Amino acid sequence: MKTLPTRARPTILHVASHFGFTDIVQLLLNKGMGIQVKDRNLQTPLHYAVKFDEKNKLWHGNLTTVNFLLEKKAVKDSWDKTGQRPKDVAKRNPDSIVELLLQSGTNTTLNDAILLDQTIQNQRRKKKELEEERIRKVHELAAERAARLIVREADKEAKEKRLMEIARSTEHQNRMEEKKLLDISRNEKYRDMRESWARTRIAADNERLRRESAETRKQHNCTGLHRYAAFLDSALALHMTVWT
Repeated sequence: MKTLPTRARPTILHVASHFGFTDIVQLLLNKGMGIQVKDRNLQTPLHYAVKFDEKNKLWHGNLTTVNFLLEKKAVKDSWDKTGQRPKDVAKRNPDSIVELLLQSGTNTTLNDAILLDQTIQNQRRKKKELEEERIRKVHELAAERAARLIVREADKEAKEKRLMEIARSTEHQNRMEEKKLLDISRNEKYRDMRESWARTRIAADNERLRRESAETRKQHNCTGLHRYAAFLDSALALHMTVWT
């Protein structure tokens, strides 16, 4: 079995694999860097690629890097100094990222370091832009949702106001109808009272006229009798005068 090349410290390929910089890994492999190179702990770039913990979650590139290394025929069953394969290392906490960056400096040329620094800065800028874009979209969605809620509440308030106006208008109409019916009822009652009073007044007037008429006739009759008696008295007196 062919012995894999070993380095005292992790190479730039190890570091790029650890951070999930797939484009840098591809660039380094294209430049001829060995994919099976090992550090002093006999760990290959694939070992570093599967190291992914809470500190590195912002990079989100390790799975892509692992797949890329496997496509490039990285040895999957390569054992490190502790007898761990890449799938075993994935379960362990990785070394400090800062230490890895410091350790990688002795195994890189100046051009490689500059290239790595530029690429890392570009990656960070892109990720920052993506994060800002994501935050902006979240804010836009939140603002849009808030606007919809405001419009919805305004529509709801307008509908409630309209319903209140309709209710007040209906209540006013009902009161007017009740008042109208009450007025009609009162008018009918007053009309019946007036008609009853008129009938009573007419009956009283008729009774008064009847009594006055009877009294007048009685007086007329008495006057006629008195006149007739006076006439008889005069005639008798005249008759007595003649005979005497």
